[in-house]
Amino acid sequence: MMDVDCRVRGDISSITQCLGDLALPVGRKPMKNGTALKPGTRVMLVRPTKAADIALDLWEEKCRLDIQPVENDEIRLQMAIEEGAGRFSISTLPSIFQGYEIRKAQPDDLIIHDSARDEARILGGLRKDLKFWFRNARNAVSQALTGKDYSR
Repeated sequence: MMDVDCRVRGDISSITQCLGDLALPVGRKPMKNGTALKPGTRVMLVRPTKAADIALDLWEEKCRLDIQPVENDEIRLQMAIEEGAGRFSISTLPSIFQGYEIRKAQPDDLIIHDSARDEARILGGLRKDLKFWFRNARNAVSQALTGKDYSR
């Protein structure tokens, strides 16, 4: 399965070599005390197994819940994964199949995401890029002056 605004740029048949009942992108989200892993739903390989059916049924159940504040389908998938622990297997898709945004995609990525909303987020993306650059520069200056990262 993949979002309708994804583009395929080559032969993706090797995606079927991924292990697990589900294969999906797993992103990293920096947290104050480490890093959290978060499942993605932009591109998913779903095997025709009973275990995959269990995972999809749990995900559908979570998507139908009225949870406030409204959460996205990735959060709902995470809830299904937590509830279904041990009942199905998950693997991570190789990066070439993860459907990165065009501006973040590598030349050899086979699936890319051409979001219709991306033009509307150009300033947001620029803000994130500037924030990333500023934090790296701040940390480098702090390291040079004090021998420690800014965060410590």
